[in-house]
Amino acid sequence: MKHHRVLPAALLSAVVLAVLSGCAGLPSPQERFITARPAEATGRAAATDAVASMPRSNPAEPGPYRVAQFRYGSAHNPRRPEYAHAAVPTDAFDLSPFFDDMNRAFWGYDASETPVNGIVWYPVGDGPFPVFLIAHGNHNPASFSEPGYDYLGEMLASRGIVTVSVDQNMLNGNHRGENGARAILLLEHARTVLAMNDNPGTPLAGRLDTERVVLAGHSRGGEAAALAAMLNTHEHYPGDGTVELDYLLPIRGVISIAPVEGQYRPAGRELPVPDGVHFLVLHGSQDGDVNMHMGLRFFHRPGAHAAHRQAVWIYGADHSAFNSRWALNRDPVPSSPRLLLPVSAQQEAARVFISAFLEYAFDRDPDAARVAESPYQFADWLPPTEYRTQYRRPGVAYLNTFEDDDRFRSASLPGWQNSISDAESWRELRFGLTSDADSVFSIFGHAGTWGLEITWEADEDVGSYVVFRSETDDQPFAADAVAIDIVLAAWDTEQSFRPWLSVETVDGTRHGIGLESIQAIHEAPEVRILTNRNRHYVPQTIYIPLELIPGLEPGSELRAVELSIPRDADGRIIIPAVMFYGGGA
Repeated sequence: MKHHRVLPAALLSAVVLAVLSGCAGLPSPQERFITARPAEATGRAAATDAVASMPRSNPAEPGPYRVAQFRYGSAHNPRRPEYAHAAVPTDAFDLSPFFDDMNRAFWGYDASETPVNGIVWYPVGDGPFPVFLIAHGNHNPASFSEPGYDYLGEMLASRGIVTVSVDQNMLNGNHRGENGARAILLLEHARTVLAMNDNPGTPLAGRLDTERVVLAGHSRGGEAAALAAMLNTHEHYPGDGTVELDYLLPIRGVISIAPVEGQYRPAGRELPVPDGVHFLVLHGSQDGDVNMHMGLRFFHRPGAHAAHRQAVWIYGADHSAFNSRWALNRDPVPSSPRLLLPVSAQQEAARVFISAFLEYAFDRDPDAARVAESPYQFADWLPPTEYRTQYRRPGVAYLNTFEDDDRFRSASLPGWQNSISDAESWRELRFGLTSDADSVFSIFGHAGTWGLEITWEADEDVGSYVVFRSETDDQPFAADAVAIDIVLAAWDTEQSFRPWLSVETVDGTRHGIGLESIQAIHEAPEVRILTNRNRHYVPQTIYIPLELIPGLEPGSELRAVELSIPRDADGRIIIPAVMFYGGGA
């Protein structure tokens, strides 16, 4: 995030007029909630809850613990005297192998003397308590950012989670390429805090669960948190092999809040997500800084098949309100207030999703994963707006991700193949995050994965069909569930989009279900930020337990899956992935 500049009065007036006039015809978050939320659960939709365990309680409710706070910091802190005299002293860290552009004239030190400063909210009790660390992003370095996660720290600590907001303001300003250093500094903070468990001179002595850590970050800090989990297992720093790393911290999960992606790619490579590390990304439609859902690229990277991955897109959320300090000025590229969630509502959404993630990442409530998977089932806990979620559960088997090769008939699952019929056009492509491919906002605009794009013209007498079939009868898949990611990129009618999913078992019988009975599928939402107006191609995961399909039960052996697409109007969809869950072939 960049710091804000004061605009001349005439320019400010022009911006305000553009913002207000540009939102005409676009719904407010409350209006999006009314149209996007599925109808009251009836029939098979009600059965979805019957086959799924539910979280124990609202994860954002204050817990039973009294909350205390302290700071830790290094002695040489000319700009931050509150850390120079902190309750827990820490050694400075030599960050110079990773970053050498520290503003010594402003801070009073260079990268070789980087202070390790942070704020800790902790539960008053014996523990042991798991540890959650969060790193802010880029902002005006003279306007300190780390106190801005107080709304998370107070709530999480009351629920028995030690929460740490780390100071990385010394890396803020007009820098580029420093996100590797942000990641290393976050790992150093995690190691420093965990060591307090063995230091009787700290308030955390003997109270930490040193086997359960989750890292988080916002904006550039969101990329840094993901990179930190990736670098945690490296023996050498990818940007310089002479620099040895030895962290190997017990990182259970990563949360990226409105992250950038691509500011640190050693040798141009994307670092994979470590297996077994849970991942959550949050992003808002009205983000006027990181204005596309870039965190989907982390979501789609290889790895982590043994963990949950969740991506939540929140209509009306912007960039700044995730930090209470930044929220005082909102975003550098503004949205009309009518299109924005109130700051308090956006922070409540963050509390719910983040706390739910921590509940299952820390093995306290495995059913809390349901909150991000089916947010409308928990509407009483969340502010009223539209949510679009994409997710993976542990044990996913990809029937097709459309990125293995350039041959359409080949599927990702060995022994299976694809076919398509009655479509105007179709192709595999690396699809963009928005409809405006020529916009300055779309320079980095791909979703980090491929998909099958299908286009059709209206014809009520026929449908379009996508079929995935085992090449031989001896290669069925024993599935407990089928899942599909869908982007309804265009749908030229007010009628509901009602695709039909059918499966064929090894005995040749077919069974089907209308996907709208599981989850409503709406056209890609239109978003306006300043004068830029386009559709955001946010995939939506639809998860179909086999027991919801009449005549089937978990473990049914499937040899074909077919998606039938209605052609009531002109339309276009993108399918990023089709998946199985269950025992396998």
